[in-house]
Amino acid sequence: MPDAAQPLLTLLVSPDFIPSTVALQIFWVFGSWLDGPVVFGGVDSVAMQAVPEAAPAAATSAPAAAQEPTVRSFDISKELVSSVRDRSGMGLRMKDGCLLYDKICNLKLAKDTPVYTAALKLFAKVGQSDRVRDIWEEATRMVQINVPLAAARIAAAAADGDVLAAAAVLDHMNQTGVPIGIGHISSAIRACWGSKDSHKPARYLFQLLLDLDLEPDIITFTCFIGACITAPLEDVLSTYANMKERGIEVNQVFAETFLVTVLRKPQDAAWSLDNLVTDVLPAQSPACLDAAREGLADFKAAGIKFSKLTARIDRALHQIQQMDV
Repeated sequence: MPDAAQPLLTLLVSPDFIPSTVALQIFWVFGSWLDGPVVFGGVDSVAMQAVPEAAPAAATSAPAAAQEPTVRSFDISKELVSSVRDRSGMGLRMKDGCLLYDKICNLKLAKDTPVYTAALKLFAKVGQSDRVRDIWEEATRMVQINVPLAAARIAAAAADGDVLAAAAVLDHMNQTGVPIGIGHISSAIRACWGSKDSHKPARYLFQLLLDLDLEPDIITFTCFIGACITAPLEDVLSTYANMKERGIEVNQVFAETFLVTVLRKPQDAAWSLDNLVTDVLPAQSPACLDAAREGLADFKAAGIKFSKLTARIDRALHQIQQMDV
């Protein structure tokens, strides 16, 4: 585990940062910080749980002097947490939850850990990164950071692709004795997606996971494979081989992420069937095409249901193979 005197944040921003050469070349999503599907760039139909969400504790009531006669802090806090968990009318509930948090702030009511946790999830989901940073900064001053609160902040950093923010939270947990779990590091690895040379900080974070005697799971490997889009093909394949050696079964999300990484799909590319057949796949190296075909063979043998993108890539590979005959 990194020494407290050499925090993750310092290592990741250092121009001399080189991940441990003894780290395994291994590895979506970081987790569903809202209890519903989350879609990240380049990957379809992904909804995974990186950190099991703890049942919300009852919020403490604010002192009577700070309350209006018809408003109780407990009621508003309970409704705020409920707005995160309610799947019906997801967008409206999230906006309502943000308004509730603002109401709590305006009334100067007491905020506890579940309230800050819910607020981080809500404002992250609606894309208000500045509010997320402000809420986290306030939370670190006002309450004791615990496992779910830290998980919410790292998940928000993952959604933003902000690996430095994720690393800073891990540093805070390390320095304050908050247990770091597999979900925290998986989400931090997910935060590496989209960054330059994303596989380097992701590999370092994976080594941290091993140093903490944590066992990587399918979510960890999916996040790692996604970060390996900037790595050489042999690193991607050794990551996949390592996962298979550990006996971890593939799922729909991993299958798609593996293909996206092997074929180097740009985040904003649509990849229609015609585009795959005429442009994308013919431009790939034979090694990449072979890796994609072998991966698809494994996924079919595992009996997983393909996502739309995975099925499209499979059809395109079959078509170009027939064209070559």
